[in-house]
Order: sequence, then C-alpha cells, then structure tokens
Amino acid sequence: MNVYSWEAAGSGHHHKKAKKTGTVVFHSDGQVDTSFERLQKEVTVERLHSSQKEAEDAVANPHANTIKTALMTAPTAKVLEQKLGFTGLLPCQAQCYRGIFNGRDVILHSRTGSGKTLAYALPIIERHLLVEQQRATDAAPGPFLLIFVFSNDLAMQTRSVLTKIYGKRTNLRIAVAGFDDLQPVTTPGAGDREKKKSKNSSYHPNNGGAVDILIGTVRTMDEAIRGRKAAAAATDAEEAEAAREARLLGKKRSRTNSKQPVASRGNEDGKPDENDADDADAVNASDDEEEVPATSAATREAGAISSARVRAIVVDEVDTTLGPRFSSLGRRMKNLLKAVRRANGALAEGLLNDFRAHHYVLCGATIPNWVLKAGFLGVKKYYYQLVAVGTAKLPPQLECFHQPCRLADRVATAVRLLTRNADFNGRVVVFGMTKQLLALEAALRVASSSAAAATAVTARNVSAGKKTPSADSASLTSSALVVRALTTEKDEVERVTAIEDFNCGVAQILLCTDVAARGLDFVGVDTVLMLNLPRSALASDTFVHRAGRTARVGRPGRCILLHDTSETTLLDAIAKSTHVVMQALPAAVAATVAAAGTKKSDATSMVAMKLVVRNPFRYKKPQMEVPSAMCVLNSNVDDALRQQLQDVREEDGSNGEVVLFRVPAGQLHEVKQRLWKYALQEA
Repeated sequence: MNVYSWEAAGSGHHHKKAKKTGTVVFHSDGQVDTSFERLQKEVTVERLHSSQKEAEDAVANPHANTIKTALMTAPTAKVLEQKLGFTGLLPCQAQCYRGIFNGRDVILHSRTGSGKTLAYALPIIERHLLVEQQRATDAAPGPFLLIFVFSNDLAMQTRSVLTKIYGKRTNLRIAVAGFDDLQPVTTPGAGDREKKKSKNSSYHPNNGGAVDILIGTVRTMDEAIRGRKAAAAATDAEEAEAAREARLLGKKRSRTNSKQPVASRGNEDGKPDENDADDADAVNASDDEEEVPATSAATREAGAISSARVRAIVVDEVDTTLGPRFSSLGRRMKNLLKAVRRANGALAEGLLNDFRAHHYVLCGATIPNWVLKAGFLGVKKYYYQLVAVGTAKLPPQLECFHQPCRLADRVATAVRLLTRNADFNGRVVVFGMTKQLLALEAALRVASSSAAAATAVTARNVSAGKKTPSADSASLTSSALVVRALTTEKDEVERVTAIEDFNCGVAQILLCTDVAARGLDFVGVDTVLMLNLPRSALASDTFVHRAGRTARVGRPGRCILLHDTSETTLLDAIAKSTHVVMQALPAAVAATVAAAGTKKSDATSMVAMKLVVRNPFRYKKPQMEVPSAMCVLNSNVDDALRQQLQDVREEDGSNGEVVLFRVPAGQLHEVKQRLWKYALQEA
C-alpha cells in the first residue's frame, strides 16, 4: 500500500519554464572553502577577450587562451583581515567568487547582510589587478567596472567600502556618477599623460582623470556615459518606437512614469492610503524622485566616460534598481546597455555577436522571476549561474516581536517604547510613513529637551546634596534621545550627514522610509521598529528589507512591529512568507509601552484553533493512506510547545481530518509558523 508523505510532496517536483533568453544554472548550496590561503594559490583560468580578433585567435590557438594566476592578492587578504576583521570569505562570497572571477554571468540571491557588496566586487577587481591590468589593451582611459545602484546614498556607501580596501594601496580611481568631477574623454596620448601625472601626485579617489570603477544610478550613469542630451534623445526615440509598435499591434500601452495610488478600502473619505503612496514612492524613488546633483556642463552635454573598456557590469538590488517590471527606468537601462555593447564591439549593425567583452552580475535579497529571465540584458546563448545562498530570507538570529496598537496611537507608543526601554532597544532604526516620522522626530526632540532639563535639575540637586532617585534614568534617557532623520524631505547633504552621525555613534535613533531599507548597511543596529506594516503587493519583500537592517553578518538583532488588530491576517501572511516567528513583547517592555488607563494585553489568554488536513485522494485513490491531522500536529510541534496546548482533540465526525485545540496568545504565531503548510484557522 502506498503511503503519501506531506513533507516529501512537492520537494522533487520542478516546474519547467521556458526561458526566452539564457538558461539558469542552479548552483548547489554546498560547503566551500572560505580560507584566503586557497584563493592565493595559482590556478588555470581562461583569458577574457577584449576584441573580436582576440576571440578568433583563441579559437585558432586554444593553448594560448589560458593563464595561471592566483585568485586574490596577498595585500587584499591582509587588508580584509586587519581592517575588516575577516578570517575568511563569507559563504555568500565564497560560493560565487570563482564564477565571477572567470567572467561568468551570475545572479546572486542571498539574504540581507550576507556580504553581497564584496561578493561581486572582490573577484572582479582582483582579476583586474592580477590579469587584466597588465595587458596593453587596457591602457586607454575608461572604467572596467560599472556598478548600478538604486540610490545615491547606496552609491556613496559602496564607494566607501571599496575605497577602504583598494583606495590607498592601488592606483584605482573609484568615482560616483553625478557627484565626482568626471573629466571628458581625451585622446590616448593625453590619457597617458594624465596617468603619468597622477602617479607623481598624491592619490585622491575623486581627482578626476581616467576612472576605473564607476558607481551610480541608472540616470546618473546614463548621463556620464552618453551625456544628458544623447541619453534623453535615445530614450525619446525608444518611447516613440514602442508607441508605433503598440499602434501597429493594436494594443494600448501606458507610457506614464507614475500612477495615482488606488484608494484604500479602509478610507471612507476616498483619499488614497498614505502607506500605499509611500510604498509606491519607495519603488519609484530612483526613477521619478531621484535628486541629481549639479555636475559640470561638459559632463551634462557630452559623455565624460568611455565604455569601450568595460569588462563587468553589476546591478545591485536589481529588482529596485531597474524599477517595477520593465518601466521607463528599465527601458533606459536597456538603451544604456546597448550603447555599452556597441562601444566595446559586442553589438554591430543592430545584431548581437557571439563575442562579448563583459559579463553581468545581478544581486539582490529578493529576486523576482523576470530577473531570472534576464531579458533586459539583450544577451542570448549564454548561461546564468544562479547562486542561492541558503533558503532563509532572514537571518536565524533575528527575533521578531509584535505589539497591537491603534493607528492613531503609533507615534505616542513609539515615543514611550524608545524613551523607556533604552537598554532593551539599543541602536534603533525606525521605519514608517513620512508624516509619522516627522511627528515622531518632533516628539522625540521634545522628550530629549525635557530629559535634558530634568538632568540639569538633578545635577543641581546632587551638588546641593539632594540626590533624587530618577538621576540615573534621566541621564540614560537624555543620552538615548539623539535622533536623525533619513527621509525624502531631506536634501542629499542632510541625508549623508544623518547616515554618518548614526554610523559614528553620535545618534542612537535613525528615522527613515522604505527607500533606506534597500542596500544601506548601518553600523551596529540592534532594533528595527516598524510603525506600520507594508501593504503593497510586495509586502513580504519590503518586510525582509526592513528587518534586514539588523542581525547582519552573524550579529543578533530584533524587530518590533506595531499593528492594528485588523491587520492580523496581513501579519500572518508576512510571517508565513518569510518563515519568521512573531512573538509578543516581553512583559516588562509591554508594560512601559501601554498607555495610562489602557488595558494590558494578556499573553496567556487562550485562543481556540482548528487544524484541517484533508485527504486529496479519498475519491480517486481511497486505498492510499494520508497522515491524519493529529499526526501532522504531533510531528510538526515539539514537546515544549505541545505541553502548552490545551484541549487537543479530534472533531467528531471529521474522520481524523480536523483537530481542535487551544493555544496561548503569546505562542500563536509560533504555532502558525510550525504549521504554515496546512489549513489553520480560529475555531
């Protein structure tokens, strides 16, 4: 008799989806050697061809197409050990290092805080230093690496990380498009003179001249490579061509960059939901609301960067950098990549050749299906290596807490939580809507000034010999109320200053919108506080990027969510999708959060639940046995949690398919997380 296993069902079933461009090769999540000693041993690698002639010569003489070289230089390993405290590569970095070093197209899918920046930067730059830099074909000015990001803040952070490793000991020039003064492209002789001049002068990462690594958003990179006029003209031509094709096909296509958000069902006055509007702004921020700094007139009119020597193109946070699906930002990216391929010889007469001088690396903590197809790359006949490091979307050391709270009381509750629990919170990053953050910033500044005044009074009393019991708490509160805001209301200088103050320890609280939830690495974040739940179609992805600001690179962290009782279904859906366990706040913390006169939530109250496990074969294959609901409950719930369940029994007449039980309210989310595969509902 066949026995059907619920756990094994679907594990061996793979959907075969036809890919229009490229084939995805899944890389197993096996154990790899992460030591620096392995990377410093010489191995045989293939040469990367910079011209069609080199590719043809390699086919004629295969033995000359390989070279022996190490995978990492000793100075780089020393810097990683001494400055960054690395004892070896992280799993995310080790699994994709050799593939990127060999010039393979890689889609890197790894959770937040796993080290994706160095995962793509180290192999590309190390190959350039070990192999490509010594070749005469790379003497002309122009970057060998283009890094596309979705915000200027992330571009500045990426440059800071790379400069810390390569800035002082190499001649690499790392620039941010739109911020640094990019000199216009000159003749090869002038470029050589500039290089000789730069060698004799003291190095500065922004001293102009030939740029080796260029970082920026799609808009700033497009203006730096093609110039503002050429980029705008090409984009307009692409829009006109797409409109003509739509008219010929009889299809209606909307070419607007922004849409009015749909009014929330909960708003009786018909106004759009502010949370949905903030989600839309976060997704389209790099396209519609990106602040472009003032650059030189030459950079704006004509492209200051030559893309003829580009060897690698990286798209970080690819799902956000390219915009939702294929928006106008995605079409602009496609035009720019076409110009790069035309400049380095990979595109001739509108057709793709078998030769290609560069490779792609796509990174992100959330990778949608349209990224796997990689159709925007315009590349065929190539394989993409998908490196999926682990199956967990969030780190295992992350603790998630939830606290019921009305929408009107979110700011007041957050003030009490932040001011009365400094030891529990530590360094905090707060996410919320713009209006909520502005109100919270004002309230925290008032509380900070009040605490400072109380501290001054306490100091005078102590000097007079009248020490009050609240002296220690007042000083602690005043020291923990240094707040900085990172919102769209701030200009570029204020945002950079806010990030630096928080990372340097000047501020302990950072208020930011969802724009800052992507990619930015804040130093030593202990707690992430969410004033509301994400309510867009990508709610689970937004939650992952919010919670991913803490518990990074093995450090512990916690996440606190404030939600209304009507949002329980959404909270359960997010917890089920991200595989996290939502816990109730500790009693001591919850007591300080509750407002005066408010009834405290009882975490020990019991909730009646019903587990339903239907037999899908009862009509077609009645002889096949399926585990009963009681067996499913016992196999998925451990003994410690099983002892807290009460009145566990099978429903009469259910034929073993329904189990009724009661669970403490504080353990409800853990039970739902254990039984997320099955139908579990309140009885």
